[in-house]
Amino acid sequence: MKFILTPIAIALGIGVGWYVYRDSELAAKKEPRPKNIDPVGVYYTQLQKRSLKDQVELIGRIEPSSQFVIRSKIAGYIKKLPFDIGDEVQFEDIVVELDDSSQNEAVSKSSAALQVAEAQLKSQQSRQQQAQNIVNRYRKLTGKGSSTEQELEAAESNLEIAKAVVALEKARVAEAKSDLAQSKLNWNDTKIRYAFDKKGIIAERFVEPGDLAHPSDPLLQIVDLSTVKMVGYVVEIDYQKVQIGQEAEIRVDAFPNRLFRGKVIRKSPVLNLDTRSALVQIAIPNENGLLKPGLTSRATITLTERKNANVVPLESLIFDDEKPSLFIIEGDPPVATLKPIETGLKDTNYIEVVSGIGENEKIVTLGSRLVEPGQSVKPLAEPQQSSHTGDESESSKDFIAD
Repeated sequence: MKFILTPIAIALGIGVGWYVYRDSELAAKKEPRPKNIDPVGVYYTQLQKRSLKDQVELIGRIEPSSQFVIRSKIAGYIKKLPFDIGDEVQFEDIVVELDDSSQNEAVSKSSAALQVAEAQLKSQQSRQQQAQNIVNRYRKLTGKGSSTEQELEAAESNLEIAKAVVALEKARVAEAKSDLAQSKLNWNDTKIRYAFDKKGIIAERFVEPGDLAHPSDPLLQIVDLSTVKMVGYVVEIDYQKVQIGQEAEIRVDAFPNRLFRGKVIRKSPVLNLDTRSALVQIAIPNENGLLKPGLTSRATITLTERKNANVVPLESLIFDDEKPSLFIIEGDPPVATLKPIETGLKDTNYIEVVSGIGENEKIVTLGSRLVEPGQSVKPLAEPQQSSHTGDESESSKDFIAD
């Protein structure tokens, strides 16, 4: 009997120990964790006044506002190229000259053929006049009975033939004039002129003197750089924000300290399926000629600007259940209190506070993620930093290109 009771006592002891351990563990989970009784050092600030802008950023490249490819209307060997890459050209400047010897010969032949046709026409017109005189004479004689009807009819028939021959010679004269005009046009086409009223710059030469030019071959590329355009892409989330006519500030890597201004002139009605972005074109005045096609550029389009907005540093923002909040220092001794706020515009460093806190409240900045609601804190004033007012912006330090 003694040996039977011993295992039972051991089993009861193990069971009681297990229940005691489980109860103590559950009690420990229910007990709140002790808060840190030592104050946590935090920096604080107050609401600041700044100018904030809601902006869209685009990255792209500079392209000429217009460009022209010069081609020849006729085939011929290139005799002269008066301009080289980088040279400026004006309206009616001859930019390509072709060998015109064959065209000169064609003009001479056409001119001679016209002279022959005109001489033949004059001869036939004299014959027509002679036939007309004979008809007139026979009509008088027939009326007096001195001539027969058959003789009059024969004279009138000869007159009709003479008229037909004159008409044929007139057609030959017209054809000869047309041939001469075409020959002169071909001769004029050997001198290819810049036909646009905007000043251009030779961007590329595809041929050299002595090459054979065909109507399908490009000879020169001429660009107009008085106004250039930036070609960039706007992402899907910002697509509806960008509108034609909006002002833009443009920077290029080649001139990091210069600021250029432009205006949105085109926006694609469709988005690229792969990149989920749409093409945008911005026209930029380029009177000083600094901007060159191919330069990498960045455009900033300001959608909304709020001057003298109440802002706090972004680093102070806390999201409580996905709602924006701020830790406020209150009481004596000071403790951290979490207050929900309503936000507005933001930039890379600051965010606007629309409502939720007052102007004189102390807002935890550095250290906001180390404290909990109700925790004791040791407030330290944020180091003084230069801030911009609503009438200033960093771009005011930049050289603004005309």
